[in-house]
Amino acid sequence: MIRLDRVLRWKTSMLRILGFSVAVGCCSCIQAHACLGPSSERTIIFNHVPTDVDASVIAEVTIIDMTPDLRDRWTFTGSMAVMNARVESVIKGEINQGTLKIVTPLGDCINGFGVGSHGFVVGELRSDANGNSELVAISENVRKANARPH
Repeated sequence: MIRLDRVLRWKTSMLRILGFSVAVGCCSCIQAHACLGPSSERTIIFNHVPTDVDASVIAEVTIIDMTPDLRDRWTFTGSMAVMNARVESVIKGEINQGTLKIVTPLGDCINGFGVGSHGFVVGELRSDANGNSELVAISENVRKANARPH
C-alpha cells in the first residue's frame, strides 16, 4: 500500500505541475493590452494652442478621414493612424493650406480624435515614401491637451 500511495502522490504532483505549466504557457502567449486609466490616455488634438510643446508645426485642423496604416504583415493591424485633415489655419511653421496628411502611432491609450475632430495639432513635417509631406503628430496627455494654457 505504501508504494501505491507514493505512485499516486507522484502522479498527482506531476499532473499539477503539467497543468500549471500549460496554464502559464497559454497566458504568456496572449497579447493583452490595456490602458491603465484616464490619466494614461493620450490625444493629438489640443483644444487650445499649446505653448509648452516643442514642435516645428502647429496648425488648426479638422480631420476629414482616417484609416489605419496596414503595414504589419503578420497581424494585419495598423500600427499608425493615417489621417487627412483640412487645414483651417497655420499657427507655426510652413505648411500649405488645404489638405494635410497626419500620421501618429496607434496604441491602447491613444484616444480623443477621429473623423470630424477639430483642434490644434503639433508635430514635425517629413516626407513619406512617395515624397509627399506628412505631419508626424505629437501626442499628449488628454487632460493636458484639454487644459487652457497659462
